[in-house]
Amino acid sequence: MTADEVLFREELQTKSREELIETACRLMGELRAAQIRLDETSRGITEMSLQFSQMQDTVRGLESENRFLKEENERLTAKSTLRTKDVFGRSTEKADDILKSCFQGSPDDPLDEDADDQREDGSGEGEEKDTPGRDPGPGRKHGTGKKKGTRPANFSRLPHVKEFELNIEELNEIYGEGNWRIAFWRCRQTIESQKTVRFVREAYAPVISIGLEHVMESVPHQNVLLRNSYVSPSLLAEILYNKFCLSLPFYRQSQDMAREGVIIPRQTMSNWCVNLSLDLLAPVYDFLSDLNRSQPYHQCDETTLTVIRDGRSAGTVSYIWAHVTSELAEERKILIFCYEMTRHTDHLRSYYSKDQGKRFISCDAYTSYHTYEKEMDGSVIISGCFMHARRRFANALQVVDISGMTEEAVNSLPETKAIQLIAEIYMQENPLKELPPDERHLRRQSDVRPKVDAYFGFIHSVDPGDPSLSATFRDAVSYSVNQETLSPAVSRGSTYPYR
Repeated sequence: MTADEVLFREELQTKSREELIETACRLMGELRAAQIRLDETSRGITEMSLQFSQMQDTVRGLESENRFLKEENERLTAKSTLRTKDVFGRSTEKADDILKSCFQGSPDDPLDEDADDQREDGSGEGEEKDTPGRDPGPGRKHGTGKKKGTRPANFSRLPHVKEFELNIEELNEIYGEGNWRIAFWRCRQTIESQKTVRFVREAYAPVISIGLEHVMESVPHQNVLLRNSYVSPSLLAEILYNKFCLSLPFYRQSQDMAREGVIIPRQTMSNWCVNLSLDLLAPVYDFLSDLNRSQPYHQCDETTLTVIRDGRSAGTVSYIWAHVTSELAEERKILIFCYEMTRHTDHLRSYYSKDQGKRFISCDAYTSYHTYEKEMDGSVIISGCFMHARRRFANALQVVDISGMTEEAVNSLPETKAIQLIAEIYMQENPLKELPPDERHLRRQSDVRPKVDAYFGFIHSVDPGDPSLSATFRDAVSYSVNQETLSPAVSRGSTYPYR
């Protein structure tokens, strides 16, 4: 018993019965009041616990939403940046051009007739020009401006017509007769253009009378494309060229011809192209498709296409599948485009035949190719595509804000490192194109494989959880990791080229 309890007991013993009852009632009241306060405190603590739990859930939800919004903002920003690059930037697949495009340089004079016209692969002819004393600016090297023009080489492809501009009477009047002579001739070259000449060709075919009965027989006209139509092979070829090579719509072609007095409605042009293309070009397409399928190595890809009328609602997404043969084949390269409503594996099943032997297909990571490989049970080998991997890292580099960064800092970025490693693979691969298949395979194992191993070693060294890495870069790393077992030509020993 504690000292307080002893004192309290002694104090009670000194009190009378009435005092004890009064003390007990007072203590009972205090106990009830304390119990009420305890109950209220317990309820308050319970409510506070519930509110705290709700606040924790709210905070976790807000944190999750904030992470999602940050990722979505990063994704949309990257998408907007890449879209801007696609619309206004330079389209290139070369590693050096990808890196150079990150630095801002002064543009060429668009009105200079001798400015070099870059080829599709980014290469140009002629020597580089560099302006003495000119500061190329940050991130730009000397010698990356305009190159020497290629006018003589371009003119050599055209027929030449020589004309001598000599007016003797005018020269005699200016300098005096007998007071001048020709020292040499000075040449000025121009390109002359003559507008297409359209005319009505009247072809007469005889109507002959046969035998004593004079049975009349009409000899058919030659090269008739469409009965009772005025379309000719040359006119159809012009319309097709303008439409599909120059992207000139039918209505603009119709307007242009109308200015010259040739009235051809655009609907008529459309009908000619639709109907005659099927009749004239379908056999060529089928023949080339058979040749394409007969080759053992293919590169495949697919892209979206919006079609107005194909039995579905307008604007429904369709697909164009592309099949191209190897650049190392003895025959000329054959590229076949196939229209499909879907991206399903059924296209691969219907396009390729099961009895055409072993086939190699280089493609991206789309699942239909791998599904088709499993179904063919070893007769089809799928290999990955370094170009698709490089494109993802190029996109990741495009969304990095490099303003104010030096060239050394840009080259130290992981995005740049990946692009440079892939470039080293192609640098080792490109010289092997002219070698026989067996020697090419051996050189790939000795020269190319170490570069491929170095690339994937770098990929595995990247920490996907690093918050400093962009979502676009993490996606590029994930793509390469998933495609590592499909590394082309090295892991499976193929003698065909990289894509």
